[in-house]
Amino acid sequence: MEKKNILHYLKVGGLLAAVSAVAAGLVGLTYLVTDPISKDNQKKILDNALSTCFRDDANRFSEFVEVKDKEYISGYYICYQNAEGGDVAGYAFRGKGSNTYGSIDLLIGLTQDESKSLVYGKMGMLNDTQSYKTTLEGKYVTDFNENPSQENLNDVSCGATYGARLIKKIITDAVTYYQGSELWKK
Repeated sequence: MEKKNILHYLKVGGLLAAVSAVAAGLVGLTYLVTDPISKDNQKKILDNALSTCFRDDANRFSEFVEVKDKEYISGYYICYQNAEGGDVAGYAFRGKGSNTYGSIDLLIGLTQDESKSLVYGKMGMLNDTQSYKTTLEGKYVTDFNENPSQENLNDVSCGATYGARLIKKIITDAVTYYQGSELWKK
């Protein structure tokens, strides 16, 4: 009687192991098929966001330059005015942050004018999981991109105030780094 129970458990265990192996194989195969597509889509989103930062003034971008010891920004891309390189159009800073309403990952363009004053580029959204995403992007981000200025950055009353405040913190962190770094032409 004991031997029969052991064989039953071995058969069930073997069947479950086989089902698990097939499921793991399918998950692995799915990853192999979808990973290149996912990476390609992420690159397209990044390229689109980079081209948004300086719209017509930048045609080529450097590799990502990492920044350490900043709360909201992780680094920047150098944006060049033409495909061969040459003059720098500005810098696209990558910022990330989260709050109780979700997370935001964006690029913000920053540069200087002839008088060495700060000039805001536009925001390019990479990822936004805020619960008020539509309101945040439809009002705050759109308004800022139509007229990139300190005034529009400070006006966080858009119906998604916590998300707008988070974006403001990210951009303020980028400006602080930019103006205090060797990138800022004095």
